[in-house]
Amino acid sequence: MLISFKVKNFLSFDSEADFSLVAGKGRSFNERVYKNGNSKILKFSALFGANGSGKSNFVKAILFSKNYIVRGNDRATIRKYNKINPADKETNSIFEYKFSIGSQKYIYGFEILLAKNEIISEWLYLSNSKSDKLVYKYERKEDEFIFGEYFKNKDLVNRLSIIADSISSNTCILFLKAVSTYNNLFSEYNEAEILKSVFGWFENNLKIKSPDSIISDYAYFMSQENIGSILKFFNDFDLSISRYDFFECPKEQIALKLPKEIFDDLISRIEKNLMEDDENDCVMFGLSDDFYVARLIDGRIHFETIRFYHEGTEEPFYMYEESDGTKKIFKLLVISTMVLLLGACGSLSKRGKADLKKYNDIRVTFVTTQGDMNFYLYPEAAPLTVANFVNLALRGYYDNTVIHRAVENFIVQGGDPTGTGQGSTGYTIKDEFVEWLDFYQSGMLAMANAGPNTGSSQFFITLYPADFLNGRHTVFGEVVSQIDGEYTRKLERGDVIKEVKVSGHYDLLLALNKDQIEEWNAILDKNYPNLKKYQVKDLSEFGDDVANYQEELRKIYTPKEKEEDDYDVSLIPRMIRGIERSLKD
Repeated sequence: MLISFKVKNFLSFDSEADFSLVAGKGRSFNERVYKNGNSKILKFSALFGANGSGKSNFVKAILFSKNYIVRGNDRATIRKYNKINPADKETNSIFEYKFSIGSQKYIYGFEILLAKNEIISEWLYLSNSKSDKLVYKYERKEDEFIFGEYFKNKDLVNRLSIIADSISSNTCILFLKAVSTYNNLFSEYNEAEILKSVFGWFENNLKIKSPDSIISDYAYFMSQENIGSILKFFNDFDLSISRYDFFECPKEQIALKLPKEIFDDLISRIEKNLMEDDENDCVMFGLSDDFYVARLIDGRIHFETIRFYHEGTEEPFYMYEESDGTKKIFKLLVISTMVLLLGACGSLSKRGKADLKKYNDIRVTFVTTQGDMNFYLYPEAAPLTVANFVNLALRGYYDNTVIHRAVENFIVQGGDPTGTGQGSTGYTIKDEFVEWLDFYQSGMLAMANAGPNTGSSQFFITLYPADFLNGRHTVFGEVVSQIDGEYTRKLERGDVIKEVKVSGHYDLLLALNKDQIEEWNAILDKNYPNLKKYQVKDLSEFGDDVANYQEELRKIYTPKEKEEDDYDVSLIPRMIRGIERSLKD
C-alpha cells in the first residue's frame, strides 16, 4: 500500500512536493481509512488544481520513477528536469516512496541527475513509528555501499557488494533492479528476501493508469472471459450495471454530432483504415457523450455503440443517458486505445498502414521440442542483422541445432551448429543499435557476440528485462504474444530447434542486401556444403518499392531534435505490433 510519495526537480516541480495518504487526526468517517498498525491510511485521495498546476506531471513523476526502478534507463530522462529554473539542469532530482507490505513499512528512494542520466544515490529503510532502520544506502559517486544492521550474514553482504561493484560503471541502473535478477540469492539467503519483496511491490503492486495508458479494447469488451471482471470494475464504483451489449446504429446518427466536413473526414479515415488493414476489422472512437465501434463486415462498414442495463430494470440506458461519472469511468477504460488506433492512422496517412506492413512485416517461428515460438523481426532497426538471420533460416542453418546455453531468469541461447557455443558461420556482421529498440522487457531476440561487431549466427532470447545489455548486443526481434514468451521460458539446455520458419515480406530486404548475402553464402557453402540453396531475387523485380523502402529507412535513421511529446515515426512499427499483441493476449 502506498503511504506517501515525494518528488523534487521533475518537469514542473522545482522544490519538493509530498503526496501523503496518511489520514488526519479527525475521528469521523473511520470506515474510509485503512488501519495499518498504528497508522491510518486513506483508501483514496484526490488532487485538485487549476489547469497547468502540475496534476498530470505529478502522476508522470510516479510513472517515471516506477519505470526507472523496474526497467532502468528511460530514453527521455535527460529532458525531464525542471526547465523553468535554469539551475535545475545541474541539480539532482529526488524520488522517494513510503509504502507497506503487510504490516511492515518501507522507505525507498533514489537521487538522480536527470540531465546526465546519472544515479547519485539510492536508499532503503525499514520504517516504524519511532525511527527508520537503514537496510542499505548506495552512494554511486563515491562507490560506497553502506549496510545497516538489517543484514547479519557476512556472506550475503559480500555477495551484495559484488553486485554493487558490477554496476558501478552503469550509472543508469539501480541496485534494487540489478539485485532482483539474482534469484539464487533469494533462495540461499532468507535475509535477501526483503530486496525481492520491495522490488516486487514496484513491479506488481504499484499500478498507474493514466489517460495515455492502453487499458482495454473492443475485443477485450466482447470477450466472454472478461465480462465478469468488467462488470466488477463498474460496480466497484457503485454504478449498479448488471450487463451491457453493443448494438448497431445508423451512420446518420453519428453525423448529427459533427460538422459535415469533420464527419466526412472521419468516415473516410475509418474506411481507409479498415479497407487497407486485412488483419484488424474494427476501429474505436468517441464522440460527444457516446462511444462507437466501426466494424468491417462482408466488405461494408457497420457502426455499433454500447448500452447498459442496470439492476432492477430491463430498459437499456444509452451512454448519453448515463451520469457524468459513469461516462468518465467508461472512457477511462477505452479512450487510450481509441487515440492510439486513430493516431496511428493519422500519422501514417502519407504512406499508409499497408505500406508499413509490406516493408516491415517479417516474422519467424522457432519450431522446438518445447513448442512453436513466434517472433516479430525489426528490419527497420537492424536491416543487416535481420537479412543475415533470415538467410540462415531459409538455408536451414538452424535446423536441428540445440539450445547450448540457458541461464535462469536471464537468457536462453542457440544458433550454433556445433552445439558448443564456439561455432559460427565463418564471417561476422556489424552491430546495429537504435534508440527505440532495446532490452526493455523479456522476450527480446538479439545477436550474441564476443565483442563489438562480432555477431555471426548465435542468438539469444531474454527471459527478463536486461537494460544493462543495451548498446552491447543488436536487438532485432521480440515475441509476438505472451504465450510465445511463456514457451521461451520453458527452453532448457539441450532442447532442439527443429526449424526456423520465415514468413512475411522478406524478399525485398534480401534483395537490397543481395551482394552482401552472396558473400556470406560463399563462405557458408565452403564451411557447410550441405545447406539448402535459396535464390535471392534481383532488385529490379521490385520497381518503386525499392525507393519507397529506402525512404522509410532514411526517415527512421535520420535523427532530429524533437519536443518530448512529438510523435516518433520510428515507433509506429512497434506500436502496431503492440496493438496486435494486446488483441492476441
